Amino acid sequence: MKTDLKTTAILLVIFAVTIVGTVLFAMYVLSSLPTLNVKLYNSPTQSLIYLGYLIFALLVGTILTLFAIKRKMFKLMKVIFVVISGLILLSFFSFLLPAIFAIAAAVLVELYYYKYAGRIGRDVVNILIFISVGGIIALDLGFIPSVILTAVIAVYDYIAVFKTKHMITLATGMKDLVYFSVITLAAIKRKAAIMIGGGDLIFPAILVTATFLYSPIAGIFVFVGAVAGLTTLLLIGQKKKAYPAMSFIGPAELIALGVYFLISLI
Repeated sequence: MKTDLKTTAILLVIFAVTIVGTVLFAMYVLSSLPTLNVKLYNSPTQSLIYLGYLIFALLVGTILTLFAIKRKMFKLMKVIFVVISGLILLSFFSFLLPAIFAIAAAVLVELYYYKYAGRIGRDVVNILIFISVGGIIALDLGFIPSVILTAVIAVYDYIAVFKTKHMITLATGMKDLVYFSVITLAAIKRKAAIMIGGGDLIFPAILVTATFLYSPIAGIFVFVGAVAGLTTLLLIGQKKKAYPAMSFIGPAELIALGVYFLISLI
């Protein structure tokens, strides 16, 4: 075993809470649509177009972030993260609270996040951010585009970590900022600290959520696959080495989904 059981268990709990929270948030938003002026990309064509926009935005965002890290533009990055996280939190609370209270909650959480929170506090807010992003994207994409996105990200993550290695540069730069994109357990157990990128929580949650809304049983299968994939990585991964988490989690989710469909044919 490469990672001690306590640290592994803590990270798996965070992982599971993020995914379950994303599913619950998406279900709540979906149930609230009749009373909210919100338009989702429900048609297959719109969902695929949205998927294309999303992948393009991810690539452009990665390129710009790498450029900013290389130029050591950390103050500018922090300002951008303040704006992005604030908008995401406002979106999250807007689905749960009346407008004035949603704005107040977003401002207070944002102030805490950047001014007063320690590492664990930031992790908690990060989870809220990841839940909000994952839930909305899952609703917009739907089932099939989410499957495609998972496959694309799994391949991309492998290339970005083991081939071009730019994901390592990205993770290192985000680690220095300790905002928005990284969950860290260093404050809990410094000697066995593990960091996982926000995308490694958001993307698995997107597929689980989209699948659960398609078929709850299928969603449970995918959830089990996601946990199994991350567990495998934590058990075989070597310390002080970067791994493409989605290259473990994504295929495990897709295999679990395939198992579900095979069983459903029996």
